[in-house]
Amino acid sequence: MTKKRNYPLLQHIRPYAQRIALFTCMCMWMGIAGCTGHSDIKNITPEECNALLKQQDVQLVDVRTEQEYGNGHLKDAILINIQGQNFTTNATQQLDKQKPVILYCRSGRRSMQAAKTLVNEGFTMVYNLKGGILAWQAEGLPTE
Repeated sequence: MTKKRNYPLLQHIRPYAQRIALFTCMCMWMGIAGCTGHSDIKNITPEECNALLKQQDVQLVDVRTEQEYGNGHLKDAILINIQGQNFTTNATQQLDKQKPVILYCRSGRRSMQAAKTLVNEGFTMVYNLKGGILAWQAEGLPTE
C-alpha cells in the first residue's frame, strides 16, 4: 500500500494558481479584443494625408469647434464638431460610408475619438491625421 503524501503548502497555493491562470487568460483575451476593436482606423502623417487628398475622392472632416475652424482649417474640410450634441447624427447624415474619411483636430486626440465613433457606425475607411492640424502646419502645408 502506498502512502498518500500530504503537502499542506500546495493546498493553499493551488487556489491562487487557479486565480492567477484565470486572470492571465482574461488579460490575454482583453488584449486580443482590444487589438481588433478599431483596426479600421489608420493613423496617417501629414504627408500621407496630403497625398490621399490629391489622389482620391475623400471626405475631409475637421472635428474641432467652430471657433477653432474659423482660425484656420484644411482646404475643403467639413466642420462636424465632436463636442457637439449631435456629432454621430450629423456625421452619419453628412458623410458617405462608402468613401474614405480623413478626420483631424488640433492634436489628434479628438479626431481619434471621432474615428472610433464612425467605425462603430459602420464606416470602414477611416483615417486619423496623426498630430492634427499642428503637425500639418509644422510640415508647412497650407491652411485656409
